[in-house]
Amino acid sequence: MNIAIIGTGRMGFTQAHLARSMRDSLLWAVDISPQARAQFEEMFKVPVYEHICSPDYSDVELLWITVKDAEIEPVAQALSEILPKSVVVLHTSGLLPSSILKKHLPNHSCASFHPLMACPLCDVSDSDCVHAYEGIVHAYEGDEVALKICHTLATRLQAKAVQIQPDKKILYHAAAVFSANYPGALIDISAKLFEECGFSREQAVESAVLMCQQLLRSILKSNPCEALTGPLKRRDFITVEAHMHALADHHNALLVYQVLKDACLDMLSNS
Repeated sequence: MNIAIIGTGRMGFTQAHLARSMRDSLLWAVDISPQARAQFEEMFKVPVYEHICSPDYSDVELLWITVKDAEIEPVAQALSEILPKSVVVLHTSGLLPSSILKKHLPNHSCASFHPLMACPLCDVSDSDCVHAYEGIVHAYEGDEVALKICHTLATRLQAKAVQIQPDKKILYHAAAVFSANYPGALIDISAKLFEECGFSREQAVESAVLMCQQLLRSILKSNPCEALTGPLKRRDFITVEAHMHALADHHNALLVYQVLKDACLDMLSNS
C-alpha cells in the first residue's frame, strides 16, 4: 500500500515505522517544522515537504493525518481541492470524529483510527514500534471502505479493533484519560501520604505502584468489583470515617478519597 503522512510528530513517526515494517511504501510526508522535516527525512529517507500543496498525491492510496487536533480541519480543508478521490484518509485523533474530515472531503472515504496507548518515541526501531502495538486496542469509526482498511491495519499489527459511535468520541476520549492519566495522580497522592509516614520518595512511589499493579492483575483475572479489597469491600465504614478524619489537612487527597469512595460504593451496589 502506498501511504503518505501529514504531520511528523510522534504519531507520524509511529505510522511511518509501522508502514516500513509492514513493507508498505512510504512516499513522502509534510510538516511545517524544519527540525521535524530533517529528522523524518534522515530516519525514513523520503522527501518531507513544508506545504500541503507541494507533494504529488497521484500514487497515494492511504493518507494519514497525524497533526494536532486543532489542525485537522484546516488540513482537510486545504486538501479538498487537490486530493484525488481514490485516496483513503485517516486521522488519529482520540477526540474528534471522522466527520471533521468528511465535512471538507465529502467524496473521499474517511475514518478516525486511534490507538489506546501513548505513542513510542520517534527514535525507536521499526520492530520495537510493532512490538509496542501488539494487542493494543484501536478505536475506529468512519466510512465503510476506510473501516475495512482500519480493520486490516489492526489485524496486521496483531492488535484489536473496536468500532465506536462517532457521537461518543469525546466520551471515549474522557474514558481514555481516566485510564491513561489519572492513575498517575493517584500514585502521587498515595506516595506523598506514604512519605509523610516515613517512607523515602523512592520507597513511597515503588510501594504505591506495586499495589496498583497487584490490583490491575486481579482485575484482569476477574473484574473491578471482585478485585476490590479494603474497608469499602468489607463495609467497614468506621475505618473509612477514620481515613477521612486523618485526611482533613490534605484537601486534595480528601476530595479524591470522597469521590472515589462514592464511585466504589456505586460499583459494589451495582455488581
